[in-house]
Formats: sequence, C-alpha cells, structure tokens
Amino acid sequence: GYSGGESGPDGKGYDPAGIGWPVPDAPPLSLVGRIGTAGKFFVVGTTLNLVVDDAEGELFLGINDINLGDNWGAGYSCTVRQNP
Repeated sequence: GYSGGESGPDGKGYDPAGIGWPVPDAPPLSLVGRIGTAGKFFVVGTTLNLVVDDAEGELFLGINDINLGDNWGAGYSCTVRQNP
C-alpha cells in the first residue's frame, strides 16, 4: 500500500508513470527489474515470462515509486526460475 491506496505488482493503472519516476515507461508502483547495474529496466508485474540470452549480472527487483517512505504492507513475494 501507499498513501493513495493499495496496489499490486502490476502497479496503479496502465499508463506510464512519466518523467521523474525511476522507470518512466512503467506504470506507477509496478514491480520492475533489470539485469546488471547497467541493464535496461523492464516491467515484471504479476507474471513475466522473459527469455534473456544477452545479459549478464545480478537480477535487481524494485518498485517504480518516487516516494518509498509512504509505502506500507508486507511487500511482494517473487519466484525466479533459471532454465539451464
């Protein structure tokens, strides 16, 4: 949750968050990720089936939010599977 209500991994609405947000092209408050510190962000949302064969590094996950201080709740639970 946040001061404006509740949201889940898909975020709030379908429109891009816009300039000033960590990932302007992703919905506000959506679950986002990237591979490696220089990787491009992508929307994880509720379900993501992503095939990546040209990236190296750690998987980073976060919330597309400009004010993390007003968030509350238990957070998200994620399962990541790596195919051989």
